[in-house]
Amino acid sequence: MNELAKEYKLWLKENQDFILHLKSHDSSLYTRVMPIYEVLNHLLFDIEEENHEITEDIVKIFQVGMEYLHSQIYTCKLYLENTFQIEI
Repeated sequence: MNELAKEYKLWLKENQDFILHLKSHDSSLYTRVMPIYEVLNHLLFDIEEENHEITEDIVKIFQVGMEYLHSQIYTCKLYLENTFQIEI
């Protein structure tokens, strides 16, 4: 699970500015990813603080959430860069 947490933290470091930009502009794109983003951040906090038992279900939720979030943010960036010529 620690590997997943490290992977998410690296991904978050690369994409957090974009996510926060969406949030600050009250973007519907942010509304789409916000629930997953919030859950993953909560789980990451629990993992780092070791306040929560890491079950197989938690690992699966984290994996699926990361895949979904990565896919959605990648798609958003792709559209913005290629369709609207907005550099990210």
